[in-house]
Amino acid sequence: MRYDEVRVLVADALERAAKAHEAGQYRELSPLCNSVDVPDTRGEGAAFRKIGIALNFFDGWVDASNHQWLYYDGISQADWPRFARIVATALRTDREISVPQIIRHCDLRASVRDPSILARLKRLFMRDA
Repeated sequence: MRYDEVRVLVADALERAAKAHEAGQYRELSPLCNSVDVPDTRGEGAAFRKIGIALNFFDGWVDASNHQWLYYDGISQADWPRFARIVATALRTDREISVPQIIRHCDLRASVRDPSILARLKRLFMRDA
């Protein structure tokens, strides 16, 4: 599947999910997310980064709906469809996704930049050795 096809496929699914969410059909989110059958794009280069963020966003949306809209600080139940449309537009126009809440929760590269708690503890204790 080509990059442009993947972008459109994910954008379409996000827009359908936004409509389902606004109609109160939260149980439709998981099947819509699962319908996005795209090849694993991790490691495919910077161009695929936004697709990875979009897929992580979709997974997070389903997770939030399954957990009473908890665990995603800065994203309320009402925010998900609005953010989904922002992500879909970014995909369609091939622009970066720049919403801080989305990046914080869905860009796995952003979380890797911060040292893990294990790495920080190791550094702390290795200093004393």
